[in-house]
Amino acid sequence: MGESIILRAADGFGTTAYVARPRGKAKGALVVVQEIFGVNRHMRGVADGFARDGYVAIVPSLFDRIRPGIQLGYADADVQRGIGLKQASPTEAALLDIAAARDAVKSAGRVGVVGYCWGGFLTWVACTRLKGFAAGASYYGGGIGGVAAEKPGCPVQFHFGEKDHAIPMTDVAKVSGAGHRRVEVHVYPAGHGFNCDERGSFDAASARQARARAMAFFATHVAGEAAPATAPKAAAKPKARAKAKPKAKAKPKPRTKVKAKVKPKAKAKAAARPKAKARSKARPKAKARARRR
Repeated sequence: MGESIILRAADGFGTTAYVARPRGKAKGALVVVQEIFGVNRHMRGVADGFARDGYVAIVPSLFDRIRPGIQLGYADADVQRGIGLKQASPTEAALLDIAAARDAVKSAGRVGVVGYCWGGFLTWVACTRLKGFAAGASYYGGGIGGVAAEKPGCPVQFHFGEKDHAIPMTDVAKVSGAGHRRVEVHVYPAGHGFNCDERGSFDAASARQARARAMAFFATHVAGEAAPATAPKAAAKPKARAKAKPKAKAKPKPRTKVKAKVKPKAKAKAAARPKAKARSKARPKAKARARRR
């Protein structure tokens, strides 16, 4: 479905990128930011999925500045190699390539950015340090706690796994507690890399839920589709208030009935008191009779 193109970054460097295009008119575009494993089969498949949903999806190869054509698997040796490549890749250099990818697809409409693992971290800083993005979806970005206070220039949605060995929940709390007005944070009962169906940590239920939220998010902020669907809900609120008013007027009726029942009891008690006096008067007579006998 996709093709390989060459991007030209602002510093003149040529970066390869995988591009997947929808069959019909595009709803917009998404820059897909890789994990530490390069633009491998999984990342190309992710881009193809976004293209099926109607978006032009582009995945820049961020390791090209170190070594072109990096495609790793998920064995322990691949993980260690990916970590080394990531540590040798400056964030600012990666942002240059992400910006070049954004510019390459902006003719399709608004542009969003979505990233996983290292790409989740880069997605956040792309939204805080670059212009031109309509929205961002960040999946389990390692080191996110250190940049949580940065202010995004567009709405951002976060997806974290509560069992993630690489991202402590204290970092998630930093993101949630930063007070950003246009930021959503979602946590799933999963570990790191739960969206990747080629990893042992893949969690199908969490992946489906996160993707549904991300696609709805992009539909609103990139494609502009979701706004009309929320209008009927707002219009339905006055009806609920109108029904509640008659119930408030009906409350005084039980009070009058209670008062009416209390009055006869009070009269009965009052009527019973003279009888008690009469009994007490009768007692001396009995004593008098006893004396006469």
